[in-house]
Amino acid sequence: MQLQIKLVLVRTFTVNANQLTLRTIPTQKNEVSQVFELVWEQLSLK
Repeated sequence: MQLQIKLVLVRTFTVNANQLTLRTIPTQKNEVSQVFELVWEQLSLK
């Protein structure tokens, strides 16, 4: 038996110089709005 779940995860992104930022859409949990953010930064190697 195979379980199929159709789930769409929406993210917005911004690129600024050497950083890429991903943010979730706002969600409600316990009457509090939450947004999760992930920042990737490219480091220069010397």
